[in-house]
Amino acid sequence: MDILVSLFRETVMSTFSQHSQSDDKRVSTDGHIGKRIRERRIMMGLTLKALAERIGITYQQLQKYECGRDRVASSRLQEIAVALIVPVSFFFDSDAGDQDAPDLSQTGRQMLQMMRLFRSMTDTQKTALLSVAKTMTESRMSDLH
Repeated sequence: MDILVSLFRETVMSTFSQHSQSDDKRVSTDGHIGKRIRERRIMMGLTLKALAERIGITYQQLQKYECGRDRVASSRLQEIAVALIVPVSFFFDSDAGDQDAPDLSQTGRQMLQMMRLFRSMTDTQKTALLSVAKTMTESRMSDLH
């Protein structure tokens, strides 16, 4: 009898462990896709509300997708890809090859803001800004040595 109880427990624990690992992978994938949706939305300068309106859902639902709380259906992911002007594969790729990449930092947000501003500048302004940035970088590098 003890052997049967032991085998039963072992089987249950093994099954539970397999489901747990599968759930962890699912949660990880859902979180990664949500993170990529958020990154692209921010890159495009869209608010949660603006993107949600483009795809016909509430901003609260989009927020659940972005934090990985709700799984995005393939048809909805296609709609999001169209709205964000990227292929569906974008959400599965990772720029750094690291699926556990952190959320956009303050520096990342500042870089995106700089890129948006840079695009709206004239060629003369772009050249001047690059010159200033280069000078600042060279000055900092010489201070470090």
